Amino acid sequence: MKKILSILLFVLLLPCILFVNGCKQETDFLAKIYEKSVDGKYIYMGEYPQSQKVDSVTVSEIPDDNGYYLGSDNERYVKEGNTYFKVEKIKWRILQEKDGKAFLMSEIVLDLSYFSMDFETYEEYLEYYGDANLSSYKHSSLRNFLINDFYNVAFSDKEKEIINLTEVDNSFATLKLDHYLWAGENTLDYVFALSYADVTNPEYGFINDLNETDLARCIDASDYAYEKGAWAALEEPLAVAFWTRSPCGAGHAHAVHGYLSDMGDASVGEHNLGVIPAMYITL
Repeated sequence: MKKILSILLFVLLLPCILFVNGCKQETDFLAKIYEKSVDGKYIYMGEYPQSQKVDSVTVSEIPDDNGYYLGSDNERYVKEGNTYFKVEKIKWRILQEKDGKAFLMSEIVLDLSYFSMDFETYEEYLEYYGDANLSSYKHSSLRNFLINDFYNVAFSDKEKEIINLTEVDNSFATLKLDHYLWAGENTLDYVFALSYADVTNPEYGFINDLNETDLARCIDASDYAYEKGAWAALEEPLAVAFWTRSPCGAGHAHAVHGYLSDMGDASVGEHNLGVIPAMYITL
Protein backbone atom coordinates (compact mmCIF):
# COMPACT_ATOMS: atom_id res chain seq x y z
CA MET A 1 0.00 0.00 0.00
CA LYS A 2 2.81 2.37 0.92
CA LYS A 3 4.52 1.59 -2.37
CA ILE A 4 1.37 2.48 -4.29
CA LEU A 5 0.99 5.77 -2.39
CA SER A 6 4.63 6.62 -3.09
CA ILE A 7 4.13 6.02 -6.79
CA LEU A 8 0.95 8.14 -6.85
CA LEU A 9 2.71 10.96 -4.97
CA PHE A 10 5.61 10.87 -7.43
CA VAL A 11 3.22 11.03 -10.40
CA LEU A 12 1.42 14.00 -8.86
CA LEU A 13 4.67 15.86 -8.12
CA LEU A 14 6.37 15.06 -11.43
CA PRO A 15 4.93 18.10 -13.33
CA CYS A 16 6.13 20.41 -10.55
CA ILE A 17 9.59 18.86 -10.59
CA LEU A 18 9.82 19.21 -14.37
CA PHE A 19 8.60 22.81 -14.19
CA VAL A 20 11.18 23.79 -11.55
CA ASN A 21 13.97 22.04 -13.45
CA GLY A 22 12.84 23.72 -16.65
CA CYS A 23 12.92 27.15 -14.99
CA LYS A 24 16.38 26.44 -13.57
CA GLN A 25 17.67 25.33 -16.95
CA GLU A 26 16.29 28.48 -18.60
CA THR A 27 17.84 30.66 -15.86
CA ASP A 28 21.19 28.89 -16.24
CA PHE A 29 20.97 29.30 -20.03
CA LEU A 30 20.37 33.06 -19.76
CA ALA A 31 23.06 33.44 -17.11
CA LYS A 32 25.60 32.02 -19.56
CA ILE A 33 24.56 34.54 -22.21
CA TYR A 34 24.92 37.69 -20.13
CA GLU A 35 26.24 38.84 -16.78
CA LYS A 36 24.57 41.48 -14.63
CA SER A 37 26.63 43.84 -12.48
CA VAL A 38 26.30 43.62 -8.70
CA ASP A 39 24.52 46.99 -8.55
CA GLY A 40 22.06 45.88 -11.25
CA LYS A 41 22.82 48.90 -13.46
CA TYR A 42 24.78 47.15 -16.21
CA ILE A 43 24.81 44.01 -18.31
CA TYR A 44 27.89 42.45 -19.89
CA MET A 45 27.15 40.74 -23.19
CA GLY A 46 28.77 40.42 -26.59
CA GLU A 47 32.39 41.14 -27.47
CA TYR A 48 34.20 43.87 -29.39
CA PRO A 49 37.79 45.17 -29.66
CA GLN A 50 38.33 47.80 -26.96
CA SER A 51 41.52 48.10 -24.86
CA GLN A 52 44.94 48.61 -26.43
CA LYS A 53 47.37 45.73 -25.94
CA VAL A 54 49.86 46.21 -23.10
CA ASP A 55 53.56 45.98 -23.89
CA SER A 56 54.06 42.78 -21.89
CA VAL A 57 51.72 40.85 -24.20
CA THR A 58 52.92 39.40 -27.50
CA VAL A 59 50.59 38.33 -30.30
CA SER A 60 50.72 35.73 -33.05
CA GLU A 61 51.99 36.91 -36.41
CA ILE A 62 49.19 35.24 -38.37
CA PRO A 63 45.48 35.82 -37.63
CA ASP A 64 43.01 32.97 -37.30
CA ASP A 65 40.16 32.30 -39.73
CA ASN A 66 38.09 35.05 -38.06
CA GLY A 67 40.84 37.65 -38.34
CA TYR A 68 41.82 37.55 -34.64
CA TYR A 69 45.37 37.40 -33.31
CA LEU A 70 46.04 35.20 -30.27
CA GLY A 71 47.90 36.94 -27.46
CA SER A 72 50.35 35.42 -24.97
CA ASP A 73 47.65 36.10 -22.34
CA ASN A 74 45.29 33.77 -24.30
CA GLU A 75 43.10 36.73 -25.27
CA ARG A 76 42.07 37.56 -28.83
CA TYR A 77 43.24 40.77 -30.49
CA VAL A 78 42.28 42.85 -33.51
CA LYS A 79 44.84 44.85 -35.46
CA GLU A 80 44.06 48.44 -36.42
CA GLY A 81 46.94 50.06 -38.27
CA ASN A 82 50.01 48.90 -36.36
CA THR A 83 48.23 48.61 -33.01
CA TYR A 84 46.48 45.66 -31.40
CA PHE A 85 43.27 45.85 -29.37
CA LYS A 86 41.88 43.24 -26.99
CA VAL A 87 38.46 41.74 -27.75
CA GLU A 88 36.45 42.26 -24.54
CA LYS A 89 32.95 41.94 -23.13
CA ILE A 90 30.71 44.89 -23.97
CA LYS A 91 29.33 46.85 -21.01
CA TRP A 92 25.71 47.89 -21.49
CA ARG A 93 23.86 50.48 -19.43
CA ILE A 94 20.34 49.42 -18.50
CA LEU A 95 18.05 52.29 -19.47
CA GLN A 96 14.84 50.51 -18.54
CA GLU A 97 13.59 47.12 -17.34
CA LYS A 98 9.98 46.28 -18.09
CA ASP A 99 7.87 43.17 -18.77
CA GLY A 100 10.85 40.83 -18.73
CA LYS A 101 12.87 42.93 -21.17
CA ALA A 102 15.75 45.36 -20.79
CA PHE A 103 16.48 48.41 -22.95
CA LEU A 104 20.26 48.75 -23.23
CA MET A 105 22.82 51.18 -24.58
CA SER A 106 26.56 50.71 -24.83
CA GLU A 107 28.31 52.45 -21.93
CA ILE A 108 31.07 53.72 -24.21
CA VAL A 109 31.57 54.59 -27.87
CA LEU A 110 32.73 51.36 -29.49
CA ASP A 111 33.41 52.43 -33.08
CA LEU A 112 32.93 55.23 -35.60
CA SER A 113 30.67 55.60 -38.61
CA TYR A 114 29.46 58.15 -41.08
CA PHE A 115 25.75 58.82 -40.72
CA SER A 116 25.38 58.39 -44.46
CA MET A 117 27.92 57.03 -46.94
CA ASP A 118 31.36 58.55 -46.86
CA PHE A 119 30.60 61.32 -49.33
CA GLU A 120 33.07 64.16 -49.50
CA THR A 121 30.38 66.74 -50.18
CA TYR A 122 26.68 67.23 -49.62
CA GLU A 123 26.27 67.45 -53.41
CA GLU A 124 27.63 63.91 -53.81
CA TYR A 125 25.18 62.66 -51.20
CA LEU A 126 22.31 64.44 -52.93
CA GLU A 127 23.29 62.98 -56.31
CA TYR A 128 23.40 59.44 -54.87
CA TYR A 129 20.22 59.43 -52.79
CA GLY A 130 18.03 62.17 -54.23
CA ASP A 131 15.65 64.39 -52.24
CA ALA A 132 13.47 61.53 -50.96
CA ASN A 133 16.10 59.98 -48.72
CA LEU A 134 18.03 62.95 -47.35
CA SER A 135 19.12 62.30 -43.76
CA SER A 136 17.12 59.06 -43.71
CA TYR A 137 18.13 56.67 -40.93
CA LYS A 138 16.60 53.77 -42.84
CA HIS A 139 19.06 54.28 -45.71
CA SER A 140 21.99 55.43 -43.58
CA SER A 141 25.49 54.01 -43.31
CA LEU A 142 25.06 54.23 -39.54
CA ARG A 143 22.17 51.77 -39.59
CA ASN A 144 23.93 49.51 -42.09
CA PHE A 145 26.99 49.36 -39.85
CA LEU A 146 24.91 48.49 -36.77
CA ILE A 147 22.64 45.82 -38.26
CA ASN A 148 25.35 44.11 -40.27
CA ASP A 149 28.97 44.77 -39.28
CA PHE A 150 28.49 45.36 -35.55
CA TYR A 151 25.67 42.85 -34.92
CA ASN A 152 27.44 39.96 -36.62
CA VAL A 153 30.85 40.66 -35.09
CA ALA A 154 29.72 41.40 -31.54
CA PHE A 155 27.25 38.59 -30.82
CA SER A 156 27.27 34.81 -30.89
CA ASP A 157 24.32 32.81 -32.17
CA LYS A 158 23.20 32.13 -28.57
CA GLU A 159 23.34 35.82 -27.70
CA LYS A 160 21.31 36.70 -30.77
CA GLU A 161 18.52 34.45 -29.48
CA ILE A 162 17.69 36.88 -26.66
CA ILE A 163 18.09 40.09 -28.68
CA ASN A 164 14.63 41.34 -29.66
CA LEU A 165 13.70 42.34 -33.20
CA THR A 166 12.43 45.86 -32.55
CA GLU A 167 10.26 48.21 -34.54
CA VAL A 168 12.46 51.28 -34.34
CA ASP A 169 10.41 54.46 -34.16
CA ASN A 170 11.67 57.10 -36.61
CA SER A 171 8.50 59.22 -36.52
CA PHE A 172 8.34 62.92 -35.68
CA ALA A 173 7.72 61.94 -32.03
CA THR A 174 11.40 60.95 -31.75
CA LEU A 175 12.68 64.24 -33.19
CA LYS A 176 13.15 67.72 -31.84
CA LEU A 177 9.77 69.46 -32.14
CA ASP A 178 10.77 71.92 -34.84
CA HIS A 179 12.25 69.18 -37.03
CA TYR A 180 9.06 67.18 -37.63
CA LEU A 181 9.43 67.52 -41.41
CA TRP A 182 12.37 65.11 -41.29
CA ALA A 183 10.49 62.15 -39.86
CA GLY A 184 11.29 58.87 -41.58
CA GLU A 185 10.04 55.33 -41.99
CA ASN A 186 10.19 52.94 -39.05
CA THR A 187 12.66 50.07 -39.33
CA LEU A 188 12.83 46.52 -37.93
CA ASP A 189 16.24 46.02 -36.33
CA TYR A 190 17.99 44.01 -33.63
CA VAL A 191 20.40 46.85 -32.83
CA PHE A 192 19.94 50.54 -33.52
CA ALA A 193 21.12 54.03 -32.63
CA LEU A 194 19.40 56.07 -29.94
CA SER A 195 17.01 58.84 -31.00
CA TYR A 196 16.92 62.50 -30.00
CA ALA A 197 13.93 61.64 -27.80
CA ASP A 198 15.87 58.81 -26.12
CA VAL A 199 18.86 60.90 -25.06
CA THR A 200 16.62 63.61 -23.62
CA ASN A 201 14.28 61.24 -21.78
CA PRO A 202 14.37 61.51 -17.95
CA GLU A 203 12.89 57.99 -17.70
CA TYR A 204 16.16 56.72 -19.16
CA GLY A 205 18.26 58.80 -16.77
CA PHE A 206 18.94 61.79 -19.05
CA ILE A 207 18.31 65.49 -18.45
CA ASN A 208 15.69 67.03 -20.72
CA ASP A 209 17.21 70.52 -20.47
CA LEU A 210 19.84 70.76 -23.18
CA ASN A 211 21.37 73.83 -21.55
CA GLU A 212 22.58 71.76 -18.60
CA THR A 213 25.59 69.49 -18.56
CA ASP A 214 24.26 65.95 -18.45
CA LEU A 215 26.76 63.48 -17.01
CA ALA A 216 24.58 60.63 -18.33
CA ARG A 217 25.36 61.86 -21.86
CA CYS A 218 29.08 62.28 -21.12
CA ILE A 219 30.24 59.14 -22.88
CA ASP A 220 33.85 57.98 -23.08
CA ALA A 221 35.24 55.80 -25.89
CA SER A 222 37.28 52.63 -26.15
CA ASP A 223 40.96 52.77 -27.08
CA TYR A 224 39.93 51.16 -30.35
CA ALA A 225 37.47 53.97 -31.15
CA TYR A 226 40.04 56.64 -30.21
CA GLU A 227 42.56 54.99 -32.54
CA LYS A 228 40.03 55.27 -35.37
CA GLY A 229 39.51 58.99 -34.70
CA ALA A 230 36.88 59.43 -31.98
CA TRP A 231 36.65 63.06 -30.99
CA ALA A 232 36.47 64.15 -27.35
CA ALA A 233 36.22 67.65 -25.90
CA LEU A 234 39.29 68.81 -24.00
CA GLU A 235 37.16 70.39 -21.30
CA GLU A 236 35.91 68.44 -18.28
CA PRO A 237 33.87 66.37 -17.96
CA LEU A 238 35.31 64.18 -20.69
CA ALA A 239 32.72 63.40 -23.35
CA VAL A 240 32.95 61.89 -26.82
CA ALA A 241 30.66 63.04 -29.63
CA PHE A 242 28.26 60.38 -30.93
CA TRP A 243 25.40 60.06 -33.40
CA THR A 244 21.70 59.76 -32.75
CA ARG A 245 19.48 58.31 -35.47
CA SER A 246 17.40 61.49 -35.66
CA PRO A 247 17.71 63.76 -38.72
CA CYS A 248 17.46 67.51 -38.26
CA GLY A 249 17.68 68.92 -41.76
CA ALA A 250 18.86 68.27 -45.29
CA GLY A 251 22.10 66.36 -45.02
CA HIS A 252 22.30 66.72 -41.23
CA ALA A 253 21.52 64.58 -38.19
CA HIS A 254 21.48 65.16 -34.45
CA ALA A 255 24.58 64.29 -32.50
CA VAL A 256 25.55 64.58 -28.85
CA HIS A 257 28.53 66.93 -28.83
CA GLY A 258 31.52 66.19 -26.66
CA TYR A 259 31.63 69.54 -24.88
CA LEU A 260 28.98 69.76 -22.13
CA SER A 261 27.24 66.76 -23.73
CA ASP A 262 24.77 69.13 -25.42
CA MET A 263 22.80 68.39 -28.57
CA GLY A 264 23.64 69.75 -31.96
CA ASP A 265 23.64 68.85 -35.62
CA ALA A 266 26.37 67.38 -37.77
CA SER A 267 26.79 66.82 -41.46
CA VAL A 268 25.92 63.24 -42.49
CA GLY A 269 29.44 62.99 -43.93
CA GLU A 270 31.25 63.60 -40.62
CA HIS A 271 33.66 60.72 -40.12
CA ASN A 272 34.79 61.05 -36.50
CA LEU A 273 31.51 60.74 -34.60
CA GLY A 274 30.99 57.76 -32.36
CA VAL A 275 28.52 54.88 -32.46
CA ILE A 276 26.48 53.94 -29.37
CA PRO A 277 24.54 50.74 -30.12
CA ALA A 278 21.21 50.16 -28.37
CA MET A 279 18.93 47.12 -28.20
CA TYR A 280 16.23 45.28 -26.28
CA ILE A 281 16.96 41.87 -24.79
CA THR A 282 14.84 39.26 -23.04
CA LEU A 283 15.90 38.80 -19.42
